[in-house]
Amino acid sequence: MLELLLRVALVSFVAGVGGTGVGGLLAVMLGRPARNVLSAMLGFAAGIMLAIVGLELFPEAIRRGGLLSTSLGMLSGVILIYVLDAFVPHTHANPDDKESSRFVRSAMLIGLGVALHNLPEGVAIGSGYASGTAFGLAVVAMVFLHNVPEGLAVASPYLAAGRSWAAAIRLTAFTGLTEVAGALIGAAVSAVSPLILSFSLALAGGAMLFILADELIPGAHELASGHAATMGLVGGVLAGMVLSVLFTGI
Repeated sequence: MLELLLRVALVSFVAGVGGTGVGGLLAVMLGRPARNVLSAMLGFAAGIMLAIVGLELFPEAIRRGGLLSTSLGMLSGVILIYVLDAFVPHTHANPDDKESSRFVRSAMLIGLGVALHNLPEGVAIGSGYASGTAFGLAVVAMVFLHNVPEGLAVASPYLAAGRSWAAAIRLTAFTGLTEVAGALIGAAVSAVSPLILSFSLALAGGAMLFILADELIPGAHELASGHAATMGLVGGVLAGMVLSVLFTGI
């Protein structure tokens, strides 16, 4: 059992921390673009998250536990971020840094939403790996690729705030640590209550939904005039749809 848990911890670390870290690295490689390009990048990140929420988290939550547990989980996620948002500074001592402060706050909240999402995702890794090494490795590969755009979504606003590339990668990698915790739970329990899993998935979806509507999409539009943010959002939703078809078979 101990050997299994060690293997699960290792592969979930690669899938979680590695996947989101690679997404952060991709954001860094794009450099410090012009404001309209950055607006499109943030819109793209928002679109990917929107697709994940609408095509994966909520449908899977309903399938696992029904409408009631999904609704309660979603509302709990919204309330959680609403309350946490009250404790995150909304302004900076220097008025010139107000925009920078906003994007730092957005990155932190998005990171929290991704971390919440990674917990039940980690449970899937642990359960799949416990049922068979080959199947478990397939799940790990899927989750790794799935986490790359999530890392991009976390890193983009952080870089927009002018933070260093090293700090952006650290932040994105940190959001993947909950994947390890979830994987260990999944491997140890091997069968999680469908209602609990449904609630957890919906909670992550509700948290992301609040962050999208309250922070990321408005911030993308404020960065530049025109339709850069909207076009980025459309592109992100399209990319999210492709990922969902490839990795979940919807």
